[in-house]
Amino acid sequence: EADPAVPAAFSTNVPDGMTTQQALSIEDSCQKNVGVPPTADFSDSQLKASYQARVDQWTCLVSAGLTSGPVKSFDVFLSDYERGGRKSLWEPTEGLSDVTVNGAPKGPSDVCPRPGTAW
Repeated sequence: EADPAVPAAFSTNVPDGMTTQQALSIEDSCQKNVGVPPTADFSDSQLKASYQARVDQWTCLVSAGLTSGPVKSFDVFLSDYERGGRKSLWEPTEGLSDVTVNGAPKGPSDVCPRPGTAW
């Protein structure tokens, strides 16, 4: 059962052989069915759930050797989210490069996915 504290969301991965255009078409179809997850007006519990999902993903990325350094604190996460009235959520995979896993290129989100329930 869905947690009412977590907004509906989905994530997509592009399988080998699929073109970017095909992937964008599928993503567009999903957004029409599910809706685009909000980035504003989150409750405290939604923000905490979103932050924790990102911390878990960051921890996985560090363990996989894809990044290093300290995780953002919740206070910094909130400050960045509320900066200048522009709602923006921290993306732990931002700026990270693809890696090769079993001979195939994989993006950081493929190696360490964030649950589709956490936006």
